Amino acid sequence: MSEPVPVVRIQSHKQIDNELPELNLKYENYNVHGSQTLKCLDAMRKERQLCDVILTVEGHELFAHQALLSCHSNYFFELFLKSESEASTKKPVYYQIDNLEYTALKLIIQFIYRGSFLLTTDMVPKIYLAAYQLRIETIIKACSNYLSEQLTEHNCLSTCLLSMDDDLREKALACIQTKFAAVLDTREFHMLPSIKLELVDSTVLKPKTICDLALQWIAEQVNNNNNNLQELCEYMHLLYLNGASLHDCADMDDKNIHFSDIIKDYQSYKLTKRSLSTASSSSTQNENSIFEILNSQVNNTNHTSNPSANSHANEAKLIHMAQSSDHSYIAIAIIKGKMLSISIHLSMPSVTPNTPDTNNIVPLERINDDNVLHLFGPVLTSDKNIAVGSLLTARCCFGTAAIDNQIYVVGGYNRGDCLDSIEQFDPYENKWSLLPFPMTSRRGRVSATIFNNKIYVYGGSDGQKELNTGECFSIKVKDKWSMIKQLSTPVAHSAICSDDTYVYLIGGIEGDKCKNDCYRYDPNDNTWLALAPMNTERSQTGIVYFDGKIFVFGGSTLNRCLSSCEILTLSTNQWKTGPTMKESRRGCGAVLYHKRIFIIGGSNGVASLTSVEIFNPLTYEWLLNINSIPSQLNIPRVGVGVAVCCDKIYAIGGFDGRTFLKSVEFYDEDDHQWHLSYNHKSDKNVPINE
Repeated sequence: MSEPVPVVRIQSHKQIDNELPELNLKYENYNVHGSQTLKCLDAMRKERQLCDVILTVEGHELFAHQALLSCHSNYFFELFLKSESEASTKKPVYYQIDNLEYTALKLIIQFIYRGSFLLTTDMVPKIYLAAYQLRIETIIKACSNYLSEQLTEHNCLSTCLLSMDDDLREKALACIQTKFAAVLDTREFHMLPSIKLELVDSTVLKPKTICDLALQWIAEQVNNNNNNLQELCEYMHLLYLNGASLHDCADMDDKNIHFSDIIKDYQSYKLTKRSLSTASSSSTQNENSIFEILNSQVNNTNHTSNPSANSHANEAKLIHMAQSSDHSYIAIAIIKGKMLSISIHLSMPSVTPNTPDTNNIVPLERINDDNVLHLFGPVLTSDKNIAVGSLLTARCCFGTAAIDNQIYVVGGYNRGDCLDSIEQFDPYENKWSLLPFPMTSRRGRVSATIFNNKIYVYGGSDGQKELNTGECFSIKVKDKWSMIKQLSTPVAHSAICSDDTYVYLIGGIEGDKCKNDCYRYDPNDNTWLALAPMNTERSQTGIVYFDGKIFVFGGSTLNRCLSSCEILTLSTNQWKTGPTMKESRRGCGAVLYHKRIFIIGGSNGVASLTSVEIFNPLTYEWLLNINSIPSQLNIPRVGVGVAVCCDKIYAIGGFDGRTFLKSVEFYDEDDHQWHLSYNHKSDKNVPINE
């Protein structure tokens, strides 16, 4: 008759004050524990292993274990106890056990003696790792099974890193891969270190090849150049393909055919960054270790560990990747024992149109090489799509306002000059019109807001100097711009908004000085009032008013972009710090849409961005997507104008890092995606006249 196989399980025991459920780790058949223990002790006795007493009887020696004999014989118990008390010089043997948590080892010893112990859910990973180090297969299996049963999109990343056995690892990986879109919206994912890469002016490889090359480049930076992951996460890296590997544009020769002004700026920025990193290298060792492989201490022990369990500790391993937009990918990988997210954007050659031409649509087409794919911007079908109307004048850093299903843009600048013009967009006609009412001054680096059917702008630059004047334009009358009371000091790149009672002007820059000033303008009596200043001086911010508060996002100081958020409560005139954005950005658009604030595009100081972050002002939580659908612009835009019109968010113009833009795209709530064209057969919100 075969012996029963010892099976250990983790089962619910009872509830503790409605908090964590208490669990019970025990043998399924309790009798098996006793028989297995005695069988093991008897085998060790026969082999004279770990025996702590030798009994001499009639000239023969019997090897045994004092504790076991004492459990069954009072004679032996008293004999050994007496001998222990008489041996005054005898000292207990101490063994230092490293890399184990005391509570975990205590519970495991309790299990060895009793066959069960109680624990809470947060102890299961610790027991699992301790059992792996102690090589207690029954507990390893019990914990692995329990953790597998608890897998969700919210914990699969940490469970994948925790896994020491193949079964748990495979199940965690399967959970990540099948629920990847949901994983991207979890707290675990947002806590991952993030590396941002952009591939410039090169033939676009197939997604898997792109990711493999990116992992190879990151691993080389860490292994060969003494970079740590924290340094790599600090800013965007511009890379180009040379041969069969990626290279940093910081090292690109100016004779390279792909060399451009943006690469020149990037090289200057990278040189400055390297100098700062060298100067502060001794103080940058505090890396985020939340997602460092948990078995790092186990690997330092003397026992032979499972090679497959620890194979990813020193390798670059791709967990999963997906396409987030036409030219962007998001991946999760493990590099040098750390899990991280990798964002890859493909900066397309100049064939990417500023204004999509529906008469010359170029579809996605492959060439003979299976590893190479050519992309030519968004795929549009002429019989179903109508390109969103383009601005008459390309512009950046301008004011944007929307009212009565119309959008207005004012001022800004292009490569030629600062502008004084105002354009009006009618989504129903899908057409921009130039209004014959220029501002009294040219105003680049300006923003705008609507109050009482009037567009208000203040400050900006005329191309020679910053301005300390403001003006307004009546949407109803449409005859001329009227000046408003001026402030004592000029300002450009400030942010402006309205709460339907006052107009607020916040931050900005004057010469080489960023400002934290905050002013309130009363249109009724044409007066300004200084309010409490922000905690941080900043310009080129995103700004939104909602429910008695003004939210200010990102922006820049003179030498760095910001990811921080500040919130002004108007009733108390007090600023407080809000949740930090995932990405630093200046020149972004910010707009309230269905009680969520969308932070759109901008620049991280190195490259123009396509990324969009979404903030819930009711819960103070950040999202990268809605309903697990990633949302990114089709074209990177800094100095972008944004407005809500006809229940859509419009992103207008801006600068893509190379070109001032005329193009416009919109966010459709139905599919949570950005589009460069309307589908006039299915789009009900914008009935374009044909």
